[in-house]
Amino acid sequence: MIAIDTNILIRIIYDDNEFPEQSATARALMEKESEKGIFISVVVLLETVWVLRSRYKIPKLGIVTFLKMLMDTEGVVIERREQVIRALRDYEIGGAGFADYLILASARDHKCDTVYTFETRRLARDPRVNVLEAQAN
Repeated sequence: MIAIDTNILIRIIYDDNEFPEQSATARALMEKESEKGIFISVVVLLETVWVLRSRYKIPKLGIVTFLKMLMDTEGVVIERREQVIRALRDYEIGGAGFADYLILASARDHKCDTVYTFETRRLARDPRVNVLEAQAN
């Protein structure tokens, strides 16, 4: 099995005119190594979502579609797969970010009662979250 970094995953899925040789090379690597297995860490997934949203302005639906396809790709091993599946399901219908839902999925797996945050917008709407208000000294 091999592991890939965020920049390899981005080049596999996104044709960037700035790096056409890298895209071809990354796709060839995936094709060649898929029989051995390709490990993708949670950190790589989070970075990939961030890059797709911030740099390439890919809408949430496109990101959800890509992540589902990746999860179903033969030979791809996703770290903490069940957490990622739950986070992806929540991200698809919710208003917070993928990282936020991954935090919630991880907390659930560790039997946490709640997640505290200073976030008062999207994540605060989730019933598993409590907003912590800063106390003035």
